[in-house]
Amino acid sequence: MHELLHDHEKKLDSIKTKIGIFDREYCKEMRDLEYYDPIKEEKYDTYRDLNAIFCEPYCREKGYTAKNTLLIDSDSKKVQLWLDNTLISEPYSKEDVSLLPS
Repeated sequence: MHELLHDHEKKLDSIKTKIGIFDREYCKEMRDLEYYDPIKEEKYDTYRDLNAIFCEPYCREKGYTAKNTLLIDSDSKKVQLWLDNTLISEPYSKEDVSLLPS
């Protein structure tokens, strides 16, 4: 799990203990699950696996489950197994990232 980054002004302190940011290490390859055969495009495509996150000691300690967890992603095919928990956003672009202060 990642710490919340770029919060030098500590504006997010009140929610830091309530959220987690998880990256690609919690994803599994689509080729490992037959369900994804019709929609995978590349052999290395991945899907989001909340079960892997729920097994993390931090998440078990905090009581994260499918009943209280929200998954946010810009790729709807990667969240097919967790549609009840997902908000699908617009993908960000290089231009969006370049707008961030350095």
